[in-house]
Amino acid sequence: IVMEQERGRLVEQALSCLPFRQRKIVEALYFGDRKAVEVAEEIGCDQSSVSVSHKRALKAMRAGGGR
Repeated sequence: IVMEQERGRLVEQALSCLPFRQRKIVEALYFGDRKAVEVAEEIGCDQSSVSVSHKRALKAMRAGGGR
């Protein structure tokens, strides 16, 4: 339970360092259980833009968050 709480805290911290659009994409894909095409429609872009933003967000989160 403690490890799960710590993991949750780290994920929240990493998400908070992302630019707004990237954060919303990651949240929608992982916590909203939506597909990239649905997220694209929701935010008004194409699916490839969502995929690129998603990959950049994950890279930033792995590197310690931030832009």
